[in-house]
Order: sequence, then structure tokens, then C-alpha cells
Amino acid sequence: MKISFSQWEYDKIESFRKKQLHRDFSYPFPLITLSNQSVRGWNRDIEKAMVGKGEPDFLFFKKQLIHWEQFNTGWTKILTPEPAHEGQTVVVMVKTLGICFYNTCRVVKIIDEPNRFGVIYGTLPRHAEKGEELFMISVDEKGDVWYEIKAFSRPNYGFIWLGYPFLRYLQERFRKDSVGRLQSLSPS
Repeated sequence: MKISFSQWEYDKIESFRKKQLHRDFSYPFPLITLSNQSVRGWNRDIEKAMVGKGEPDFLFFKKQLIHWEQFNTGWTKILTPEPAHEGQTVVVMVKTLGICFYNTCRVVKIIDEPNRFGVIYGTLPRHAEKGEELFMISVDEKGDVWYEIKAFSRPNYGFIWLGYPFLRYLQERFRKDSVGRLQSLSPS
């Protein structure tokens, strides 16, 4: 994690990202968001909301996830021009209280099936948290299109525990704002 009082230029973001390219994940449970497993001392959060109806909406929201649109909340953003793909290392910017926090993650898996599409990313050592997040678009048998976020996390640094209630607030706010962002784009 890096902290700044201003938004970084592209070169600085890219330099920070490249330093993390060969780093291991900062958590020991890859793909845990695909299970219902709980681990003592780790938070497990889920948010799910209907965002559309039918195959055209499903394909529309799949494209939004590929291009990281779920992060464009006004205070969070993925700082990469590339579509999501397995192995990709990204920088996540979180701006709160006038401070920009830069964190690194790597795409663990892309799920691309006829009725569901998901991006799973995991934290790298330069992230405020340890853990994994799944962003999934699915269409059910009635044709309803759902957006779901599953997160598995805990603070990565000792000093983060000092602001733990605020961190949990930001996590909840992000899930709600991410859902709101996709709902605001609904083509239906």
C-alpha cells in the first residue's frame, strides 16, 4: 500500500504495479471465494443484487466486469486500461478523507460460462488487506441477471487494525456503491 495526498500520474502507477508483478499473493487460500468455507480471524462478506433481465443484459454486464466498471464508484478505481484477464496485476485506488490509497492485486481466475461470468482477484503484499474478492454476473432460470460480490479478508498491516472499524465501513460502502454503479448502467 502506498499513500498520497494527490492522484498519481500514469508513470508512477505503472512503476508501482511493475514492482509487484512477481510477488506472491498475501493470503494462503486461493479461490476461497468459490467456496462457502469460513476461516477463523477472516471476514467473509457477500453482496448480491439484481441488475437486469435476459441474455442482452447478461452480456452487457459481463462487458462491464471485463472493463472493471464495478470499481468506478467515484472514490474507487482500477488504474489499468486493460480488460481483466488471468494473471493481470492491477493497482486499486481508494480515495477517502482527501487521501489516495494505492493497493495491488492480481487476477486469480476468470470464470466464463454460459450463465455466469466472474473475475476473482487476490491481494498482493502491497495491499492494506489480505484476501480475495469475487465479482460475478449470472443469469438464473427466470432470466434475472444478478451481480454478486464475495470477499474474504483481514488487515495486512498491524497499523490497519487501529482503524479496523473504519476499514470495515469502507468495505461495506464499496460493496453497496459497486452494486449501485452497475445498477446505474442498466441497459433495461
